[in-house]
Amino acid sequence: MRVCSPFRKSGKSIGLTNVRPADFKENNMTHPNSPKGALLRHGYTLHKDPRYPHSERRTVKDPAGNVVLNDATLDEVCAFCKERGMYLPE
Repeated sequence: MRVCSPFRKSGKSIGLTNVRPADFKENNMTHPNSPKGALLRHGYTLHKDPRYPHSERRTVKDPAGNVVLNDATLDEVCAFCKERGMYLPE
């Protein structure tokens, strides 16, 4: 079985083309008061780079498509939601 790799045998990267960030879609597993749920409820989108599936870095875009947080940690995303009052009252 052949496995595709973004690296040549020489170890040099050949680059990845047509790689788009994964969009997080709200589903029945998304808690409405989680950072992801709060962002989606207010029309924001949350992206993670699929090349780094275990990375904690995220990009947040507003409803107009402008980047409001780039390469942000989960703590930064939580602070962003809290500052703007996106969470539901408990």
